[in-house]
Amino acid sequence: MKTPDPLGPLLSRWQPDVAPADPSFAAEVWRRIDQPVHVRPSPLARLIRFPAALPLAAGLAIMCGVVTAVSVNRAEHRATLAAAYARSIDPLQLVGAMHHPQP
Repeated sequence: MKTPDPLGPLLSRWQPDVAPADPSFAAEVWRRIDQPVHVRPSPLARLIRFPAALPLAAGLAIMCGVVTAVSVNRAEHRATLAAAYARSIDPLQLVGAMHHPQP
């Protein structure tokens, strides 16, 4: 069997002691709720409108492509240099190069 909650009757009898300071408080609250909401766009939204979005996206894509091409080119160049260095210090290739003089 459940015991009754002693807090229930106490909460049902409770009334706030303080009356609103302004008698038109409730009416003012409802008036403000009924007002239309004017949302100001954020500064970024004002800066970037739809006509500017396409050129901005295209510029960003081009910049990403250039950065990718430069990094791939640099990686290939480093790999070529590393292979050339490895060939230059490889004793077996050094012996083979002595038998076959370069023109």
